[in-house]
Amino acid sequence: GDPESAEAVLLRLEKLWKSGNEKVKPNTILYNSVIDAWAKSGRRDAPKRAEAILQHMEQLSDQGHAGVRPNTISYSAVLNAWAKSREKGAAQRAEAILDHMLKLQEAGREECRPNTTCFTTAIDAWARSNDKDATTRAEALLEKMEELHKQGYKNTLPNADSYNAVITSFARSRDPGAPKRAEELLRKMEELYRQGNVDA
Repeated sequence: GDPESAEAVLLRLEKLWKSGNEKVKPNTILYNSVIDAWAKSGRRDAPKRAEAILQHMEQLSDQGHAGVRPNTISYSAVLNAWAKSREKGAAQRAEAILDHMLKLQEAGREECRPNTTCFTTAIDAWARSNDKDATTRAEALLEKMEELHKQGYKNTLPNADSYNAVITSFARSRDPGAPKRAEELLRKMEELYRQGNVDA
């Protein structure tokens, strides 16, 4: 649907709630649906608008309104908006959001724990970027996923999409060593598949 209309409805409900009508208090699910509408809109201002709602949720949550506390779904939708964006600095922004999620999780906010999809979306943002460090950053995120998984975080196991996103960044790279690194990664995927990681 139209993200602007969805946001307008949300803001109306919020205004009614703040004026004392507890029955219309918006919750995390409602805010997430508006973030998602922006993320899927394809509009140029979509990432900024989606992130503004996320920041608003964080402020409300910090003020003690636990019912609007952002979760993995909230952050994942904003990550997605930045990854699809052609804006300059989109990949850096996506990775910054992922880092923020990791910090929140370390602080005990389990509902913000980044998963395979979040990491893969951030890798994909680098794969789409023209930044000269894109392949290095994409590969570093993949390594971070593997490292977290070894530490016992079951939901950060890289899958075929994660590896393919890094391979895509190699394919777009002007680095003369990129084809060799892509080949090494393909071999690694085959090895993981043989070892029983059926998602690789």
